[in-house]
Amino acid sequence: MKNSKPRACDPGCRIQRFTFAPLGQACETHLSIQWVGEGSFAEQLNGLESAYRETLCESDLSWDSAVFRRVFLSDASNQEAALQSSPLARSTASAPVALSVIEQTPLPASKIALWAYHVEDSRSGLDRSHTRTGLALRRGELEHLWSTHWDLEDGALDLDVAGQTHAVFQAYIEELERHGGTLRDHVQRTWIFVPSVDRDYGAMTAARRELFLAEGLTPESHYLASTGIAGRSSECRQDVILEGYAVVGIASDQVQYLTAPDHLGPTQ
Repeated sequence: MKNSKPRACDPGCRIQRFTFAPLGQACETHLSIQWVGEGSFAEQLNGLESAYRETLCESDLSWDSAVFRRVFLSDASNQEAALQSSPLARSTASAPVALSVIEQTPLPASKIALWAYHVEDSRSGLDRSHTRTGLALRRGELEHLWSTHWDLEDGALDLDVAGQTHAVFQAYIEELERHGGTLRDHVQRTWIFVPSVDRDYGAMTAARRELFLAEGLTPESHYLASTGIAGRSSECRQDVILEGYAVVGIASDQVQYLTAPDHLGPTQ
């Protein structure tokens, strides 16, 4: 694992790079780029893109090696259209990317920040394709599924937080089934965003707990690694955003679940 120290980059970005490159195997790199200066959204968007390109060049990474990008915006309703027109959102049939767009104001206060995940393998190209909600990356017998932002249908948008939680998870379960996967056996990570943690988090977690029990996820089995945090969609009526990472084909003995009974109580 090679980590770079945060550094400033003209015209005002803070950049961190984390690389995992076992000898003779694929190289995986996570990049965090955050705007830290003033300027309009257009200026910050263009500046961040320039810093991203420069960092890729310095890291000997190609633009097309991107697998996943999450862009944090301060005002998604008014900024997402410009983002979708920028190279940061570009995704082609030959080089598809799972794109996540979340309204969550970066700190220190700015209008945009980026997390990007890149994979390069000198032994072979990346076998990947678009899915209904993201990207499928096939490596050997494993299929890595990056699911980003489930757009709820109009009827579901009228539901409360608990109802929307059930709706997004049900859609995710159906998508996993299309790839031969299940929530219990193949999902490694979820991210759940709600507009207000104080107001919405309790209802979301209660609905999630009911759904997990129905899917066989219990304190006696395991729960999914997950982030539940405040965040919004450009669709103001959508109160629950679910994104996930699953590995279809992975064996149970390839996964270890973290526990710390000497310091923490069991997951509830």
